[in-house]
Amino acid sequence: MGEYPIRQDWSNYRPSKAALLPNRRRIAARKRRNRRLIFCALVLIIAGCFFWAYREDVSRSPDRPQTELPAPKPAAAVIDSTFLKAWARKVNWNRPVPGAYKTLHDGELLSVETTLSPELQPYLNQILDHLGQLDRGRPRYACMVVMETATGRVIALGGYDDRHTEENLCLNHDFPAASLFKIVSAAGVIDAKQMSPSTQLRFNGGKYTLYKRQLRNKNNRYTNRISLERAFAESVNPVFGKIGAIELQQTLLDTYADKFGFNRDFSADLPVTPGRFTAGTDTYHWAELACGFNQDTRITPLHGVVLGAFPMCGGNLPEPVLIASVTGEAGAARYAPGKADTAAPLMVSPQTAAALKKMMIATVRYGTARKAFKKYRPYPLPAGLTIGGKTGSIGTGDGNDYRYDWFTGFADLGSGKPAIAVAVLIAHQKYLGTRAAEWSRRLMSRYFETRQAG
Repeated sequence: MGEYPIRQDWSNYRPSKAALLPNRRRIAARKRRNRRLIFCALVLIIAGCFFWAYREDVSRSPDRPQTELPAPKPAAAVIDSTFLKAWARKVNWNRPVPGAYKTLHDGELLSVETTLSPELQPYLNQILDHLGQLDRGRPRYACMVVMETATGRVIALGGYDDRHTEENLCLNHDFPAASLFKIVSAAGVIDAKQMSPSTQLRFNGGKYTLYKRQLRNKNNRYTNRISLERAFAESVNPVFGKIGAIELQQTLLDTYADKFGFNRDFSADLPVTPGRFTAGTDTYHWAELACGFNQDTRITPLHGVVLGAFPMCGGNLPEPVLIASVTGEAGAARYAPGKADTAAPLMVSPQTAAALKKMMIATVRYGTARKAFKKYRPYPLPAGLTIGGKTGSIGTGDGNDYRYDWFTGFADLGSGKPAIAVAVLIAHQKYLGTRAAEWSRRLMSRYFETRQAG
């Protein structure tokens, strides 16, 4: 009989309690971690639900005041030239200082930056102070303006009045234009009558007189022949008298006076008194007007510097500018100077401007301004400098002892360097002091000296 195998007790295969203890601990730790994660997730979900419910309730509540964001501030308005002219009318430009001026506009403090040169303006002020301290040769008036021809930026200006009035002399006081009007007459006869600097003309009698008999077309052994260029350079009155009475007459005199800024406003930001000109119907008066031999044609010194700058502008009249920029309290721009309209028709042809430039250079080389601009004189000028100009001189004609003495002209170094125009008016009293052309030389010398030093 066979033997049956002995059945083993199952407990023999069961792990001991000591062996199972580490596994139980790991399982328990895993369960606790899972419970914590589930609890945290539930807390976050419940909190989120409460938050969104509260926010929705607040936004719909009619009793709770709503918080509104402040509306953005509107940009401050850009100021126009009308405000600037009104402001400039209150400023004393007889002794201006370079830098910024402060003014209020609609409750905002504005900073007005001028175009005045920090080097040249103090020098011009010193000249005017010196003239006011003279015992002998102190003028009744002294006015000086310096302007860049390409940009129209006024870089220095000032005036002296022996009676110490507060009038802005360079902008608002008009003086007899004298022979400076020959610039207009010469441009008119070249532009409209096709004359040139070499055109030969005739006159009888003295160079600086103007009698009715000198307007006749005589040709005898006493007749003088002269080119238009030399007549301009030497400021020969009978020649320009005949140009006015015979060539230009009323219509062309009025036309070219208007082109050169008379009887109208020609500045964007300056309150300038317009130049005065009326041709009338009298033939002899046309002669007086064309050569500047009268008290009726009047200009400000600022207008004078514009006439001196004209030949450098290719046939157009430069527009003087004194305001460089205007900024508000936060530094934002409130005004931008206008730019010249390059599409605008030219005032005269470029050929006319070039011819006039040639004649103004002749005035300095061998004409009425030659003495002031001789090479070997104090206040040196840089080599290669081209200077052209026009002088003018006339008495007051009203019993006063004033002698108005003008110079206006340009100085150009070429090679793309900035050219300037200078106008000086001196109203001499009993004693004749330093002439206007000499003061112009000093201003030119100082300007180019500071440019080279810089």
